[in-house]
Amino acid sequence: MKFDFVKELTSGQCTIYGQWFAIISSILFLIFAPANILGILMLHAAESLQGILDLVFGCGIILLEIPIFLKCVPSSPKFDELIKFFEKNSMRAVLYAAIAVVNWLFEFNGALTAFILPTITITCSAISYGIATFKNEERVTSSLTGTSNLVDLASRV
Repeated sequence: MKFDFVKELTSGQCTIYGQWFAIISSILFLIFAPANILGILMLHAAESLQGILDLVFGCGIILLEIPIFLKCVPSSPKFDELIKFFEKNSMRAVLYAAIAVVNWLFEFNGALTAFILPTITITCSAISYGIATFKNEERVTSSLTGTSNLVDLASRV
């Protein structure tokens, strides 16, 4: 098994672009959220609320975009239905657009925060999934994040 990441990025598959933008933004959300949550100590309630929301968003995006993490989380039939609901490109585009709108509202409410970068990347993810929806692309995941490839890689180590 060979990971050909460069070929994936040059494939023109908008779902792969959307997936990677979402993964990058979730990592950035998880990095910046704790600092903003601590903003409540400095009486910045809006920044603290944004930090809490983005911590939840970051964890949710990781579960949606990297399938192997779903194996680590106890699931229920309702949880499985929710995950299946967001398997379509159009639903992911709507979800990520909603997350982007919430973050843009926080950014334009006051001074720009560190969340501007993940807000831009989640917006790019929503746009990528939206384009994939209009092009009627099948959902394709990156070989670096697919469950079977990671399990194969882990079994070789």
